Amino acid sequence: MNNSTTNLNQASILDNLKTEIIEDTIRNLLEENDGTFDLTTPEGIQNAVDYTVDYLMINKIKVDLKLLSTELIRHLPVSKG
Repeated sequence: MNNSTTNLNQASILDNLKTEIIEDTIRNLLEENDGTFDLTTPEGIQNAVDYTVDYLMINKIKVDLKLLSTELIRHLPVSKG
């Protein structure tokens, strides 16, 4: 393998790991939410996104706020009301 192929493979592995960490963080947020975040309102979702971004940044994982918000909303249970 040449250097550029190795770098591409490493970048791909890091991207996959980052995606997995983000999804795991969102899953934990949804499963362990004790009412801290009202995920039925845009304001509550934004608070959860802000919290999650802060958590990931503390752990040195850079994320795009818009992407994280989209992912969190995608993982929310659909209201059947």
